[in-house]
Order: sequence, then structure tokens, then C-alpha cells
Amino acid sequence: MPFFDFHIHPSLKAQFARTADKPTPWDRIHLVFARPDIILRLLKCQGIDEVVDSQASLTQLAAAGLNLIAIALHPPEAAMMNDGLIQKIADEEQTRFIFNDKVDAIGTGDIYFQLLNEELDHLEQHLTQGGKRLKLIRHINEYNAADLNTIHAIINVEGPHAFYGKRSGRTLAQIMTDFEANFRQFTENRGVRIFAMNIAHLEQNDFCNHAFGIQIFKQDPFFPRGNGLTNEGLQLLQWMQEKQILCDIKHTSLFARRTVYGLGWHGAHWPLVCTHAGLTGIHSDNRCRYFMGRPKSNTEGYLPVKYLKPNGYLEGTSFNPCSINLYDDDVVTIINSGGLIGLSMDQRILGSPDESMMGEGYTEEIYDSEVISPLEKDWFRDTNRNFIGDEFVLKAEHIDTPTDRRRTDRFHTRHFLNQVFHLFNIARNHGIDLSVMASKICIGSDFDGMINPVDSCPNVTALASFKELLLTNFISWEAEFEEKAHFKVSDHISPEQLLDQIFYQNALAFLQEWYT
Repeated sequence: MPFFDFHIHPSLKAQFARTADKPTPWDRIHLVFARPDIILRLLKCQGIDEVVDSQASLTQLAAAGLNLIAIALHPPEAAMMNDGLIQKIADEEQTRFIFNDKVDAIGTGDIYFQLLNEELDHLEQHLTQGGKRLKLIRHINEYNAADLNTIHAIINVEGPHAFYGKRSGRTLAQIMTDFEANFRQFTENRGVRIFAMNIAHLEQNDFCNHAFGIQIFKQDPFFPRGNGLTNEGLQLLQWMQEKQILCDIKHTSLFARRTVYGLGWHGAHWPLVCTHAGLTGIHSDNRCRYFMGRPKSNTEGYLPVKYLKPNGYLEGTSFNPCSINLYDDDVVTIINSGGLIGLSMDQRILGSPDESMMGEGYTEEIYDSEVISPLEKDWFRDTNRNFIGDEFVLKAEHIDTPTDRRRTDRFHTRHFLNQVFHLFNIARNHGIDLSVMASKICIGSDFDGMINPVDSCPNVTALASFKELLLTNFISWEAEFEEKAHFKVSDHISPEQLLDQIFYQNALAFLQEWYT
């Protein structure tokens, strides 16, 4: 059986190279550094190669049996280029895949639409290699499930900034005039169809406030400053509906997505999706009950928040409660709209603690952190703030050293399955038929989106073994879930069938309904 991925970036990393050195989407990028120890400190993670090297080149996708994917086109944002980190990496990198002049050009924030077109051009210029083929499809009837030599791809766009033209020295009205022209040019004349688009990403835009989500760069330029959905954002959603582009709510702030839900536009003719999600493990009403201490605004008015991590169902697992992830009520809204949720392969998003907290001698509190916008902070903390209690949060002693700290592949796999189990518990607690929930989950890895992937599936070529690992351990790990949730998922669907649906069948059925 083939595999599917709802959010993948086979052409993103090539954007940092100059034309003469630009790798094709089929090439497996492997960066070589003069001093790897410096890069390790800069990236703040143990595995350099797992982050910067190719996780989802077209060659890897073909070898892994992914013949149906959603390519996320994404122009890198300016603040990342102006941080100085990319330049330091470029200085250490020996393979000419990062060109500082290109980094500086991206850093102006004035060439996003150029980058969007260049990324698509690059894919279209390299449709075949070694008997394998990339086919950009405009509707699902162009998909041939039996053709494992062809990668059939739909197009998503990550972030509306992709349609910005030159912004330096221009008014908002001028910026929006260019934006609309670029949006219509791309959607009407470019020859491709956008299936879904995020209305926010990691940096502030004129449409929608975002949830804080940056880790390895200087954080200040990525602090959210907005307040929900703007008038320009409302207009964008209308244009998206006209073009039947689905709204991907990943990266939107909690208040912004509440505003989107409040419009009442989603449902029978326009389902909501979250293409590369993680779960908070809690209802949004309980978000402040996991505060670590009493958060106070900083001098600029932002609200830095640290959360203790909600316990998972499987011993040693936990959730990441930051608002970039889906609360239980978000999940209910997406499922009731007829939408689809793709589960990320990012360690942090799936709830695994930061690597700095996974050392064998670590005994302090384990936490996640984010920053709330000055304009949303009062609303955000206007809910129950009574501490949930130590018995409901992850402690260092809950993480077993031999089986978890020393076997992170197993640990990460348990976190992924913990997410799946929680989706079923949400369904049971909110009157959603479990068979419906079973049909609304897929993989949305975010491979090659500069993530630190789970050790049990560091790139797409490991998907088959990862799926087998889940299947092998499903029943024994489900027993831990049953102790806390008091029901078994396997009483309603076999593990084999559920995993077949998550890794392929659910997405195909969704596209057969919505990509016609």
C-alpha cells in the first residue's frame, strides 16, 4: 500500500542556494560543516544531520512509496534570514547549498512572491529522474494509485506572505493591491491549484495573528503582535472560499482561530484542516491551569508563558500545551466541519520534552514555553487559573532512563501513538463516533521544514518501519491507555486497519471528496 503525507517540503531547502549550485528536488542534500560542534550548539539539538539534511527529497519519497503527497510551497520569512544564524551556518557549511547573497535577498521581505514562483518553477523543471516522475495534479482523478513510479502531488501554500510583493516604503493599501493581483495571478494563470493554505506562519503578517512557534532563532522578531483576524484576513478568507482553497489553521493564534470558527463559514462546503498538527492534550478552558508560576508581562507588553506538560496516557509521555497545538475543542471543530488532521513528525510538537531536559541527570521541572501577543494576553488568561495539580503533569522521574532516555526512538514512537489515542478519547468525550475519528487522521510530517524529527522516523524512508513499530506495540501500549481512558480503540477498529487509514486511506478518501 502507498503512503501519503499532508505537509512536506521537498523543494524548500534548495531556496538558499544560488542558481549555479541549486540542488534539484531529487537530490539528497547533505551538508558538510567545517566545525560540526559549533553547528550543534547553534541548532540546540543533538542531531545536526537529522535537521539540515534532506528528509523528503523526491528520490527519498519515491523510494519510500509515497505516490500521493501535498507539497507545501513556502518562501522563508525575512526574520529568519536577518537573525545571523543562517549566515553562521553558511560560513561553516562546505557544500555551497547556502549562499549568503540569497539569504540577504530573502531577508528584505520584498521577494516572497518571486520565491513562491521560483520554488514552483524548480519543481516543474525537474519532473523526471531515473525512471521516476513527479506529477502535479489538479484533481484526484489524475491520481493512479497503482503507479508507484510517479509521485502525484497536490499543492498547499504555507503562509499568505507568499503573495506579498515589494513592501518596503509602501502603504498597507498598496501592499494589499499587489497582494490581490499576485494571488489572482497565481491561482488563475499559473496552471496549478492550491488545495489548502495557512493564513499565518511564524512571523507577523497583515491577515492573522500567529501562535509563537520559533525555537532556534532569536525569538523577539517572531513574537506575535496582532489581535485575531484582521479585515484583510477576512477578505483573504473570502478569496480562498471563492477559489475553494481550504483554510489550514496551523500556526494561527488561539484567538484568531476562535474568530475563524465564529464566522460559521466552515462545514458542508468548506471543511477546516490542520495539515501538520500536534495536540495540547487539554481543553482550551484549562490552558492556564498548567501555567508554571504566575506569568507576568515583560516591559514590551508581551506575555511569556511557561507550561508544565500535561501527562500522556502512556507512562513517560506528555503533551505540548502551547497554543500552536490543537486543544480538544479545536479538534472537535475540525472533525465536525468534515476536516482532516495531519500529525506532525516533529519531536517537540508531539510532546517530547526538549532535549536539554532529557539528560539522565535532569531533575528540574519539565516545561514548554511560548509568548502571547500584548493584544491577546488579557483574553488568553481570562479563564480558570487554578493549578491543575502535580498528579496531572509530567515530572522528570516519570521518564524511565533505560527505556526512554536511552531509547528515544521508542520514546518518540510512544508519543506519536499517545496523540492518536487522545484523538479517540476526545471523540468519545464529545459524542463523535469513533469510526468518524478513525477516518479523519493522517500523516502531515513537516519533513524538510527544518524540524527535529522523531528518532524512530527521521525521514520518509523510515515510514514503513515506523508504521510496523506502531503496529507491533499497539496492543501492549493500548493497555496503558485503557487504564486511564477506560476503553480500547481496538474494540472499534483493528490496529492494522487504523494504521492503514492514517498512513494513506483517510487522505485519499478526503481528496476524493474535496479535490475533484
